[in-house]
Amino acid sequence: MSIELRPPSANEGIKERSRYLRGTIADGLTRVETGALSDDDAQLTKFHGIYLQDDRDLRAERGRKKMEKAFIFMARLRVPGGVLTIPSRQITFPDYYIGKYPVTVAQFRRFVTDQNYVTDAEKLGKGSQLVNRVWTEVAGASWKNPGFSQKDDHPVVMVTLADAEAFARWAAKHTKKEVILPNEVESEYAARGAEPQFYPWGNTWDGFKSNHADISLKNTNNAPQELKCSNDNDMYPYTAPVGAYKNASWCGAYDMSGNVWQWCEHPRNELRRGWQHGGSWCTPPESCQTSSHRREDPDTRSSTVGFRVAIRPGP
Repeated sequence: MSIELRPPSANEGIKERSRYLRGTIADGLTRVETGALSDDDAQLTKFHGIYLQDDRDLRAERGRKKMEKAFIFMARLRVPGGVLTIPSRQITFPDYYIGKYPVTVAQFRRFVTDQNYVTDAEKLGKGSQLVNRVWTEVAGASWKNPGFSQKDDHPVVMVTLADAEAFARWAAKHTKKEVILPNEVESEYAARGAEPQFYPWGNTWDGFKSNHADISLKNTNNAPQELKCSNDNDMYPYTAPVGAYKNASWCGAYDMSGNVWQWCEHPRNELRRGWQHGGSWCTPPESCQTSSHRREDPDTRSSTVGFRVAIRPGP
């Protein structure tokens, strides 16, 4: 009996040559002369849950100017559907996708540039920052000036619910996917799964896995007067780069605990309240649990608040 061996498909060939899916992605990301990756590396990123896309609205214009496409990366994770048990009820939902990280400064800047978007804080000319240990409305505060230094890989802050929703609509337009903000149930499920655990990594607090109110914030002499900081040192007094901590949840999502509060999809029956999930660099450990939610005015412009996006598969 003879067995016919078929040659591997093109994608399987890419995998075999890729050194365990490494390819030349790391080198490609350092190239300043282009925003693109090689065709093989672009395919490899898909196996990692990362998609290299371009702004479709700019293709024709950039083509006429002999410019390459306007590329951008978005990383997403599949969250297997299941049952989430919360007090007094069980909620069942299908598979969905969620951002691996909160939206970064660099990603938000791309959106702002493409759309000539002006955030609510910029329109009002002010936002909420810590000044001499007191939350204060500061003139000129915005995502560009949150009151502390940020790099491109830090989570964007000082965005309202409307700003976050505008980003999601922009991403949906260019990806042809239903990009939305995760609701509070989807956020909690991505953080802990079906198990009722306190933190994304388990039931025991670990101050080195969550950017929270700790000794590094206390040492700035700018922690809110009423805030009790922990004795941990997470090394970042304010925001940290997304994914800086080994705090991946069961589905692989990072920073579901601490770093920044994250806007959730706006409940239709709550006109003047928005939900946020997860805690921030300015909250104690008990507010960084997987079940941590809070209601806030949708117009809140704070240096502790950012967001991530999700995708619900179509019918």
